[in-house]
Amino acid sequence: MSTKLDLTGLRAFRAGLSAALEAANDRTADQMVDLMQQLCPVGPDRDGHTHLRDTIRKVGDAGSERRAIVVGDESEGVDYARYVNYGTRHMAAQPFVEPAQERIDHAKNVADELARLAARSGI
Repeated sequence: MSTKLDLTGLRAFRAGLSAALEAANDRTADQMVDLMQQLCPVGPDRDGHTHLRDTIRKVGDAGSERRAIVVGDESEGVDYARYVNYGTRHMAAQPFVEPAQERIDHAKNVADELARLAARSGI
């Protein structure tokens, strides 16, 4: 008696794994940026002034699974993110990084992408 095992679906799953993880990381980073921008305190508008909120962005190379969130832009004079988020002895903290991290579920984003990949792969 012989048994035949069809690995086509597993091969397709394996081939799509990197792209699925990249998509999950992109989704998480986009959610983080959106939420951090919502939570970041914003002072009054002034001519020539860039708000901290407007410097929050996602960075990472396409084709790479790695993503990072950048807050602040020294070239625009916005280098005070840590003071706003953590406070100083002269100013109370106004956290916006950790609250966003706590509310975004990266594991769910990964699980959702892997479930979509499994369905596309037929497994």
